Amino acid sequence: MADYNYDDTGAIFNFFLLTLLGILLIPYTLAGKKKKLQKTLKKTDSSTRYLILAVGWALMGMVLYRTFTMEIVEEKLWNPFEILGVDESAEKSSVKKAFRALSLKFHPDKVAAEEKEASEKKFVDISKAYKILTDEEAKKKFDETGNPDGTETFKLGLALPKWLVEKENHMLVLFLYSLIFGLGLPFAVVRFLILRN
Repeated sequence: MADYNYDDTGAIFNFFLLTLLGILLIPYTLAGKKKKLQKTLKKTDSSTRYLILAVGWALMGMVLYRTFTMEIVEEKLWNPFEILGVDESAEKSSVKKAFRALSLKFHPDKVAAEEKEASEKKFVDISKAYKILTDEEAKKKFDETGNPDGTETFKLGLALPKWLVEKENHMLVLFLYSLIFGLGLPFAVVRFLILRN
């Protein structure tokens, strides 16, 4: 079973946008220079072309800036030794001692109400790490696969921002898709055929 991960930060989607803008803008810019030399464009076509090019290159500059200034946070691998704060060569007694100390500190019943949710998550991680480091079979699975549950499912990253596939945005996405492929593409083809003749 595949596990789909969407691009929450937008980093991969920025590269997709840069590629798409490059594919569209570079030939459009070069075609404009060629036609300018041949003096076949009318004055109104020329001003529309310059407006489209200015907006397109400005958008490309914004996406480039966003791509280079974006901070990408890498997901750390889950490490039970790091969670419990013990060395990889630690004995079971050290693991139990670390677990007791951390469970007293992060137990959901021992923290303030506003810290309860974060504490519950931390306590689950601490308990899972303890189980792995004290249970021989779980430790063997972790040592072999790097995952306490055994072999991981297949993970697939998509270059789509998460908001694009969320249910509440489906009408907006459908509208944009219809606008681009229902009106924009046929208009571009007809315009290309008219200018060609």
